[in-house]
Amino acid sequence: MLRSSPSQKLLRRSPDNGARPLFLRIFTLLILVFALSPPIHAASISASALGQANVAIIDNAFLPKHINVTTGTTVIWNYASNWSSLHTVTSVGNTTQGGSPLLNSGSLSPGHSYSYAFYQPGLYTYQCSYHFTIPAMSDAWVNVTGPPVTPPASQNPPDYTLITVAAITVAAVIVATLALFVKKKKRRTSVALPTSPQNAKP
Repeated sequence: MLRSSPSQKLLRRSPDNGARPLFLRIFTLLILVFALSPPIHAASISASALGQANVAIIDNAFLPKHINVTTGTTVIWNYASNWSSLHTVTSVGNTTQGGSPLLNSGSLSPGHSYSYAFYQPGLYTYQCSYHFTIPAMSDAWVNVTGPPVTPPASQNPPDYTLITVAAITVAAVIVATLALFVKKKKRRTSVALPTSPQNAKP
């Protein structure tokens, strides 16, 4: 009866057996990281959406034309219709320290938007500088009530491009490490293989 030598036993083992559990753990970890990224991003969007009011620019009209908000609210004007004309959101009477209109969106095309955060109470009137003779686009206002609010310190928004690059880099390092581990495992197995049939003992 022939007995199997230790080197022959190594032949029966799959060289990937040691690497497979590690690979599965790393793969599961990567899946969890990328799966959790969208909820985190969505949560940041939801948090930034607090304290907002919306005005739609549809054809030649601000809808609604008059809104009441509290201090600290960000008003967003969305050019929602597929109209051929350009529009603006331009202050009437409210100016900056430099004398320019406080609300000054510039020309808005369909699909574009403009936002402004109101930290001081007051009545802010505005119009479309192109269509101020149209009643639906003139004498519009935002009535802001409540105590003055200190604007938050300016913060740079998170750079999701850098986050993505970092995630790809980490994944590449993990894959390279795993490949090196598997290569060493195969090399050890090949060293233990019998060099001739004489290694088998009766």
